[in-house]
Amino acid sequence: MNLLSLMTLLLIPLVAAIVIPLFIEGEVAIRRLSKIVAGFHLIYALFFVLYLNPSDGAYQVVQEMLNDGQVWINSLGISFSLAIDGVSLVMVVLTSLITFLAIIASKECIKDKHKFYYSMIFLLQFAVLGVFLARDLFLFFLFWELELIPMYFLISIWGSGRPKYSAMKFVLYTFFGSLFMLASILAIYYCHFMKTGSLTMDMASLGMYNGYPALVQFFAFIGFFIAFAVKFPIVPLHSWLPDAHVDAPTPVSMLLAGILLKMGAYGLIRINLYFFPSIFNFFAPIIFIFGLVSIIYAAMIAFAQTDLKKLVAYSSISHMGIVLVGLCAMNAIGVSGAVAQMVAHGLISAGLFMMVGIIYSRTKTRDIEKLGGLAQKLPVFYYLSIILCLASVGLPGLVGFVGEALCFFGAAVSDAFLTIQLFTGIAFIVAILGAVYMTSVLKRVFCGVMLDDYNEIEPVKPYEFFVLLSLIFLIIFFGFFPHYLVGIFSVPIESFFSV
Repeated sequence: MNLLSLMTLLLIPLVAAIVIPLFIEGEVAIRRLSKIVAGFHLIYALFFVLYLNPSDGAYQVVQEMLNDGQVWINSLGISFSLAIDGVSLVMVVLTSLITFLAIIASKECIKDKHKFYYSMIFLLQFAVLGVFLARDLFLFFLFWELELIPMYFLISIWGSGRPKYSAMKFVLYTFFGSLFMLASILAIYYCHFMKTGSLTMDMASLGMYNGYPALVQFFAFIGFFIAFAVKFPIVPLHSWLPDAHVDAPTPVSMLLAGILLKMGAYGLIRINLYFFPSIFNFFAPIIFIFGLVSIIYAAMIAFAQTDLKKLVAYSSISHMGIVLVGLCAMNAIGVSGAVAQMVAHGLISAGLFMMVGIIYSRTKTRDIEKLGGLAQKLPVFYYLSIILCLASVGLPGLVGFVGEALCFFGAAVSDAFLTIQLFTGIAFIVAILGAVYMTSVLKRVFCGVMLDDYNEIEPVKPYEFFVLLSLIFLIIFFGFFPHYLVGIFSVPIESFFSV
């Protein structure tokens, strides 16, 4: 096995998910081992960044496992094939980073069933990595479905409020979308076989084939889009997300916003855009409207919220709508902006949910009306929260600006459809609403008169500072040096559009 092995990258969390419940005893030992494994996985993932050649737009690491590199299930043409390029690499590193920080953030908010909890965290990481690394469409679907199991348990067992309801709602919504994905996979798989006589689930072979009938492309595109729209989530298929966030514990909310939503956006790029570019171009005006509605609707709902966590959840939906703006530009600038916005959203939303978790652990409330004056007792935390909120609204010099600027600029110079510049102008103006409710939150939570109940508030702990500072460092670093981020995935995207 080579020093850099995708199979090793994928199997590390799976081995941890099996070893922890079977062989490790004691809360402290479980937590320490989990941090060590997650930290090692993050370092190992970063080596792939060093290995990647930014000037090469093709898959640079491709591995065929099982059955001596041949097809895995020969009779069906299914292979256990993994591959990585710039787009999938940034998603892999983001997944590893957020998982590592979520494990650190779990120190005090997880009180029981530690073996099962950390096992589910690693199983979730295994499934999400599989989605980003899969080069076989069956494998992609398999990992996509596997992710439901650990997330259901993470919300339903360690959540609060109505955790079982929220977890089941999440599963039903995603499973509903998966039915459409499965139908689309079978349609193009069968059509490809009938046209070529070759049974294969290889995503490169299926994606590059241009002999699909127009009707098959049309309905397959819609099926994939529904599945990814649920996970994205795109309004009106979004209602599972606020419930899941509100009832999930803080580390799980970090994982949900930081990496799970990116699965939907990644699917739109890897399958809808790469498999059916002409159909994507045809539907671009409609998809843009979905993005516009998501930005406007979620921003207005966020502005009206009194629950701090629900406000962050709706702001998350609004900012993910900007990803659709970039994708509908149908050019390298816009799609690069969409990927940059995915990374930025992952870092910022994880930080915002950590911020909410720190506030709730000390005040025992998320009601904004019952908060105020916290900056008097937590001044350093207040300054860190300012950076997170300003990054969320796209302040220049922070990573949120990079993704939004590229998305809007890519759409502004696009000729994908006639009214795209008008739609872009509306989306840009509406995006300013984010600055309104985020600055309002800072004022209402941290400024003003502090309630007597918070006079003896506990200071922020070192591990909480570590999580926040890690995210804020990356938010600032990539804000000032965006080429280190965009340079990883820009070439494969430019190569696609040049073809």
